[in-house]
Amino acid sequence: MNSFFTLFNILILIAISYWLSFDFSKIFGTLLTIVGAISSLYFFIFRQHKMMLMKSIKSINDLIIKNNEKFIDSMLHDVSEAKGKIELEKDRKKVSLYLTFIKVEIDNFPCGGPITSVFKTTNFVKDIKKSLNNHYSDYHEAITFDTVIENPSMNIDSKEKDLIIDKAIHSSKKISSELEKQLKINF
Repeated sequence: MNSFFTLFNILILIAISYWLSFDFSKIFGTLLTIVGAISSLYFFIFRQHKMMLMKSIKSINDLIIKNNEKFIDSMLHDVSEAKGKIELEKDRKKVSLYLTFIKVEIDNFPCGGPITSVFKTTNFVKDIKKSLNNHYSDYHEAITFDTVIENPSMNIDSKEKDLIIDKAIHSSKKISSELEKQLKINF
């Protein structure tokens, strides 16, 4: 039994001598360097992600502005003339195209890059998408439902046109404000 305790004590002394022979300043320096590199990489990715989200918001806002301009132009065309019908058809196609682009940008909003696409299934991203899709469907409905975009031969009086235009612009502002709110809250 004595030999066992002696062997055990020798092993403890060997372990302590190895422990004291380590240069902890090198180990601590190495660990600090690794932590610094990882945190720098994290902040770089976070900044890039926020920059990409800001570019996405700017892109969506620009598309909304262009779409609103074309929508207003299409509402103001005189369809009794041949030139007005041709211009209306061009504007209808552009509005439809801009609506498609806006939808694609909104679908890719919180997770647009390869790094952040991992987070597409998280609950807060799903909540953001749900909220944005609700605002987009209101906007889409305001532009297409009972307007010349849906039916080019529709006759709308000027007061009704003003109300439709105001509703579309108000719906587009909701999308922009929701995007900026999500950027401030979550990112």
